[in-house]
Amino acid sequence: MTNYDYLYHKEDYGELLGIKHRTERELSWRCYANAAVLPYRPQDMVGGGMLEGTFGGGMLDEKGNYIDGSGLHREIGTGYDIANKTVDECDETIVFLGLWACLWGHELTDDLRRLWVLDNKSFMEQYGRLRFVYVSIDDKEPDKSFLELLEIIGIESVRLERINRITRFSHVILPDECFWRQGRAYYFTKEYVDIIDRVRDHGEAHFVPGGSPKVYYTHRTVSGYRELGERKLEQFFKQQGFTIVSPEKYTLREQINILLNCREFASTCGSASHNSIFLRDHTKVFLIPRTFGIPGYQFALDEVHELDITYVDASLSMYIDPAHFWNGPFYYIVSRELAACFGTDLPAGENRIDFEVYRRLAFVLNRISEPVDYYKDVYRQYLPYDPGIKKHREGLCFKLCCKLRIQKIMALMLKILRA
Repeated sequence: MTNYDYLYHKEDYGELLGIKHRTERELSWRCYANAAVLPYRPQDMVGGGMLEGTFGGGMLDEKGNYIDGSGLHREIGTGYDIANKTVDECDETIVFLGLWACLWGHELTDDLRRLWVLDNKSFMEQYGRLRFVYVSIDDKEPDKSFLELLEIIGIESVRLERINRITRFSHVILPDECFWRQGRAYYFTKEYVDIIDRVRDHGEAHFVPGGSPKVYYTHRTVSGYRELGERKLEQFFKQQGFTIVSPEKYTLREQINILLNCREFASTCGSASHNSIFLRDHTKVFLIPRTFGIPGYQFALDEVHELDITYVDASLSMYIDPAHFWNGPFYYIVSRELAACFGTDLPAGENRIDFEVYRRLAFVLNRISEPVDYYKDVYRQYLPYDPGIKKHREGLCFKLCCKLRIQKIMALMLKILRA
């Protein structure tokens, strides 16, 4: 069950709240002859032919056509011209696992999407002795917690390797995805649930009782310049009897034990909230959107197990680039909706200095000074003035910082002032 009644404007999410994300699609795999595996290339390196918001990398077939979905996502990936580049030739058959982001939230979804084959007897009998390869965004290594997860699901039974050079193989086996994007939504199959259940079952087999029954996963200590105000949420949830947990301080096995012990779980929406897939069925879950856009990933992950989920708006993240809302910066508050959800007293208004620091931080990063529509009838309930009509001026110092590309350093300094 999912409750959206504590969102400022749940109608703004439209059909996204009604999509069923689990499908009965039958999975298989395809074999491509003389296919090239492409390392990741950001847009500014790929050059012509790459669309805004796409990722370069994945696979080209023997005719040089990009294979959609072989990168990070369907519909937003692309290949690039390799005619004048060094291409290693390899007379070998390999299994390709796609483009890995190597960030915890993506590791739980995108990076796992082809590894259902580890538990497929037919596939492993045919191809289990081959190399299983992937390419990584920005040459990142998998997170330590993800390496633990891979160990739990049996990655040691195969040879896993990262490819960082353009390589053409005699044959490439590409398994279907068990978690994928289509349009604005994400979908998954039973095979994805099976992967997650193997991890949760491992936690059950090694379960140590006695943890906190209420847990709030904070992202504050790793969010850098991208948020202000989560400390307020931590204080609020402490008052409700929650233990504040910084998940990055624990191994994956320790985290799973924490999650299996709790009866109530809360976090902001993002990598922290994705951990809800390891909770016991029927656990109460409180999720706080970081801004006006709830990640499509989370809508899908909410259906992996039977959880009692409540979404609660508790932010004034008003100055976000609508095209890249996941980049922040985010500003959290103890909202009337959050207070009402827990039956507590209404909060006091927001601190003007804190909000002005956030506003300047957001302008430094996004150069946006008008609040997004989602908040236009909300912020007046909390702020003692109207910031929406006040314009920032681009002074000489600001223009110089833009030219030197040090906005992020300025933003981090602003946050430190109010940490």
